Amino acid sequence: FRTVAFRQFASGHFPLWANCFFGGYPFHADPQAQLFYPPVWINFGALRFLGFSEFPLMALTAETISHYLAISVFAYFFLREECSSHIGALVGALVLAYGGYLTGYPPLQTGNIETTTWMPLLLLTLRRFTLTRSGRAAAAAVSVYGLAFVAGHPQTFLLVTYLGVGYFLFRARSAGRGWLWILKWLLVIFGLMALVVGAQLLPQTQFLQLSTRTSLPFCLLYTSDAADE
Repeated sequence: FRTVAFRQFASGHFPLWANCFFGGYPFHADPQAQLFYPPVWINFGALRFLGFSEFPLMALTAETISHYLAISVFAYFFLREECSSHIGALVGALVLAYGGYLTGYPPLQTGNIETTTWMPLLLLTLRRFTLTRSGRAAAAAVSVYGLAFVAGHPQTFLLVTYLGVGYFLFRARSAGRGWLWILKWLLVIFGLMALVVGAQLLPQTQFLQLSTRTSLPFCLLYTSDAADE
């Protein structure tokens, strides 16, 4: 996917379509193409600046490593505020970033690790918003949530959403916020996020609706995924 996108980018085209899959493929609609994910374009821009005409595997490796560093830092700052302990935050960040889950399957699929990367930063912005009701914190939460969406792994994004909503409810109730306030701001955050990522959300929604994978029974999907792993 990176090679297909970079070749078109290097030739001056935005990779909305790819002719090399089947009879043609709506490349931008596939969430795992990650076409609207800013770090991908930073990577592409750096490669073009350095004179590359093909996407090197080392660039993908560097992109993945940078996200391990990012989630380590994000987790540390979130846990330092959450538990008020530098040692606890450091241990928690190391366990999250370099434990069994994130060093298992996610490195094999960039969308997985890159979506997960924004989870602790999302929790941090939600924590600050529920405590301060700051518009800046709300904007930060929407921006980070949008980044997690365009990072390109819908299943992981759904799990991040579950955690984010649960944590928001917990923090808001602990801060004495009423249910009406909670519902209002959940609608605002989700609504603004949908607007921010609309260029990816709309084609992706149609793409997923047309996917033949949704017609497969659960037992077959589970067996197929297990065989892949």
